[in-house]
Amino acid sequence: MAYRRFDSNNIRKSENPFPNTRAASICNGTFIREVCGKYNLDADAQTAVEYGLLKKLLEHYNNSKGQDGKYKPSHLLILADYGQGKTLALRYLQDKIYTSSYDVIVSKSVSNDAQTLLDNENTFIHHVLSSLKDAYIELIHKHFTSQVNLLDNIAEEDEAQNQFLFYDKAFSDLNTRVFIFLDELDKIFEVEALSGLESKQKSFLEELKIIADCCKKSISLWVAGTPQCLGTINNFGRDYKERFDTTIRSTFNEKDTINYINKKCVQKLQYVGYIPLTNEVKKEIFKYSYGKIRYINLFCKELWNIAADEKIKIDMSHWKTYIKSKFEEPIKEVFGNAITYSQIELLSKLISKDKVSCYEIYINKNNRTKQEIQGFINSNLGNENLIKINKSYKLNTNLKNQIISNLFGE
Repeated sequence: MAYRRFDSNNIRKSENPFPNTRAASICNGTFIREVCGKYNLDADAQTAVEYGLLKKLLEHYNNSKGQDGKYKPSHLLILADYGQGKTLALRYLQDKIYTSSYDVIVSKSVSNDAQTLLDNENTFIHHVLSSLKDAYIELIHKHFTSQVNLLDNIAEEDEAQNQFLFYDKAFSDLNTRVFIFLDELDKIFEVEALSGLESKQKSFLEELKIIADCCKKSISLWVAGTPQCLGTINNFGRDYKERFDTTIRSTFNEKDTINYINKKCVQKLQYVGYIPLTNEVKKEIFKYSYGKIRYINLFCKELWNIAADEKIKIDMSHWKTYIKSKFEEPIKEVFGNAITYSQIELLSKLISKDKVSCYEIYINKNNRTKQEIQGFINSNLGNENLIKINKSYKLNTNLKNQIISNLFGE
């Protein structure tokens, strides 16, 4: 693509390519719309499928069969915040599987059934086994009619473990992949207190463990939930987490973030050089967004509008002014209105990074500003709002999350 220099006339507010921050219709950057029960990529955002959660799931699915044609099952834990599009990504993937293969899908969303699944032990296991049986019978009748005698081997009275071992081998013998999708695991951990809640939650995880332990030949278990699920699973014992071969997260890395921003902008602009954000600013957007598509969209949408209104290209000086202003109110909600501009600047750095060095805190600051910052640090070390690590400082995790929540409205 030819390079052209930035031209503010090409940046029109009415043509802002970044969607609203609530990503209910986004698969980590990829629009999806439902048409007659089919989930199709929106023509305006097809390029974004190259990045994000949907890309990762498609790659994992496509790589589940080696060059030798043999299936390599893998149990996945898929983690994405609300609004990151994990449910739509799973639905799109299922639709692709249905239309391009005779691989088997068993799909269940916890949704409003969390209490039922917890109150009735092995409900999920029974649902899966029943679905596997139906799928096995249908598969043989449709595609393997010469092997209909295999249906005589189904033993419904066996223990659940034995039935899973049977189906795992049976589908493998037919060279057929099976995917068990469980969405919204987080709902299992958000049920209001009821009698024996923790033991029931642990019992549900035991059901997942049984499936993972028994299925190694043809059946993959893909479980999706919010990132908080991982901590809860580990609290019940790390052996539950160890049942999953891979953990897939919805967040972008720095390269994906820059590529995503470029793709979205070029959808409206003819040349890369017209993009109203410098590469340094794109890297800052990645830091402050933590690679989350909703946050990336929020920053880019607002910066695009600033560029359109003020007829400027957003460089680092504009970014610093923007981000300080952006964090001012959320920070004041936590630390009070008396907080100074230099202290807001410090906190914005502490929010975007795990820790910030003394050198970075004080560089290019005059003595008065240094005193302001040092006074703030000293007063907050005592109450553990700040934590000192060698010659660096870290913001208290709860405070950090509170400010981020104030900023993004979560």
